[in-house]
Order: sequence, then structure tokens, then C-alpha cells
Amino acid sequence: MMKQAPVVACFGRRGVGKTTLARTIARHQSRLVVWDYLGEYGPLAFRTSDPDSLAEYLSWARGRRFAAARFIPDKGTVEEFEAFCAAVYQSGNLLVVVEEAAAVCQASYLPPAFGRIVRQGRHRGLGLLWCSQRLNEVSRTLTSLTDVWAGFSLSEPGDLQALALRCGREYADKVAALPRFQWVGFDVDSQAMFTGTERLKTLWGAPAGAWPETVKEENSHLKARHVREPVTAVTRNRKFRLFPYLR
Repeated sequence: MMKQAPVVACFGRRGVGKTTLARTIARHQSRLVVWDYLGEYGPLAFRTSDPDSLAEYLSWARGRRFAAARFIPDKGTVEEFEAFCAAVYQSGNLLVVVEEAAAVCQASYLPPAFGRIVRQGRHRGLGLLWCSQRLNEVSRTLTSLTDVWAGFSLSEPGDLQALALRCGREYADKVAALPRFQWVGFDVDSQAMFTGTERLKTLWGAPAGAWPETVKEENSHLKARHVREPVTAVTRNRKFRLFPYLR
């Protein structure tokens, strides 16, 4: 069971590097599932657009040290997202990455299955990393329960006001002044700003160091060539890769 399960936000205007940072964090985690709204997280161990297939993979991966799946929705509807969240909550012990959170919730509405992950996910070992361009359009419940923020440049007054209400005016002003492709973090508990991806990578209990090296060290029976030749296992006539991000 994941011992640390914080809720983390990665936000900023379009084209500043949010998804790049989120992918960097995701590649470091041993158990991962992604709501891949725009199909930007390949390759992962398992990919599907079918909630039942996702549930089957997560059931197979339960108890395994390594697992990684991405769900690419057909239409990106709230109904698809809720089916994704239900499968994830049932599985537990994962980092859940949600791209474009503003597309599946509103300022005054948090979909019930997603809300269960946000409010109660830590009791099932579910950490959460959500990403959005617009802070003013995501659920107030989601922002109020977010523990750590990683912010790129924002320019919309409504978004900056929403950030200031949650994290303080000093942090909002710092974010507003950021040049493109730079970010600054904020820890709600300590009320302190920070920089550096290593801190973000280890928030969910992952060890320091790059993911491929961790895999090679902890699985010494794998030859080096396996870093580029993913290992597979077969269950119910379906092949699942054992380890994410080996390419």
C-alpha cells in the first residue's frame, strides 16, 4: 500500500510545459494509471479506451510491484471519466494522473467517483496528480484538498485570484511573473515555495533516481537489453507488459 498519497496540482497556461513535467513525474512511479485525455503519455505498459479492459488489467496488477496503464477516452465525457475513476478506486495503491481536469469537472461540481478518489483515495493508497490550464474552472473541492502545487505561468485574472485564495497572494504573484517553461512549487502544509523535480518525483514514496535504473537494480535477473525489450505476461489471453517505461 502506498504510504504517502498526497493530492498534487500541475497548472499553467497552454504550451508552458505542464504535460512534460507531469510525464517526468509519472515516469518515476512504480504503480501508475493515467487519464490520458489527449493521448500524450505513451508508451506505457497497458493502453485502452475500454473501462472493462482497464479494470481487468488493474485486477491483474493488484499486488504487483510495478504497473502502468493509460486510459485514452473516446470522447472525453464525464461518463467515461467516472467509469475510469470507479475502476481505479476499486484497485487502489496507484498514482492517478488526470490530464485536463477542467474538462471533467466544474467549479461547483466534482463527479462522484472522482470525488471519492479526491476525498478518500489516501485510505486506499491512491495518490493524485491533476493538471489543468484553468484553475478558475476546476472544482473548488478539488483545489481545497490539494496538498502541493506546481505552477507554470498564468495570466488570466480569474485563475490568479483562485490561486491566491488557496495558496496566498505571494505565490500567485510569483506564478504570474514566471517566464515560459519555468515553474515554482508550493507546499500547503509548510506554506513554503520550492523548485526541483526530485521533490515532486518522491512525493508518493518513490525512491530517488531515474525509473529505468531502479527497475534494472531491483530486477537484476533482467539483462540490459530488456530495458528496450519490454517483458510481458499473459493473463486471460491478453498480454500485459510487466514494467512501465522501459523504452
